[in-house]
Amino acid sequence: MVPEDSPVHTTEQLKVWMRGKRLSHKWINPIIDHLNRAGLANLGFTGGLADAGLTAVPVSSYKVFISLWIENKIDIAGTPPGIPLVRRMHAGRKGRFIPMFTDAAAVARMQKVEPAYYIGTQRAGVPGVEKPIQALSFDYCIIARNTLDKGVVQKVLETLYARQKELGESHGLVKGWLPADEKWANDRTVLPYHPGAIDFYKSKGLWNDKIEAKQAELVARSKG
Repeated sequence: MVPEDSPVHTTEQLKVWMRGKRLSHKWINPIIDHLNRAGLANLGFTGGLADAGLTAVPVSSYKVFISLWIENKIDIAGTPPGIPLVRRMHAGRKGRFIPMFTDAAAVARMQKVEPAYYIGTQRAGVPGVEKPIQALSFDYCIIARNTLDKGVVQKVLETLYARQKELGESHGLVKGWLPADEKWANDRTVLPYHPGAIDFYKSKGLWNDKIEAKQAELVARSKG
């Protein structure tokens, strides 16, 4: 996210304008640092912040992040749109989210650095997004130890699947999980699926050859 009063509206403009600017980085929440690395690689800066000519501004808490933005101590805020945190930031200093490159080379650069990321459509109507844009995306997941009983995993997934409507109403970010039939099982994962999850997805007709191939690759990699 860049300031609303900045001259930046396009990906190409961002790539030029950002040199010499200050970026929130070295977060207490490592997810944001991964997001930053993915975004920089997408723009062509595979060497990270130094390659882009950016200065890292450490963020020790969400409260500090909001203050840094509102007090104009950072020029670029690495954060997902649509979350309550951004609404608070936007209320104090309006911002604008900039789309990412969508060409195959840009996506390949990004996924070489951060394999879990892909480009998805961010809907309009949230602070900083006036029209749909192509944005950095990654899938949240539930992680379980591989020795957890298959029946437990299947029961958890069955319960969540049966209560999709309530699940979507529980938290804004969780809406990105839905509809389950389209989102829950895919070949973008960077962790192997639990055997119980595989049985569940097969029972729902959501497992396919592409996911099976990715699963085999990840299992082989985990065994060294």
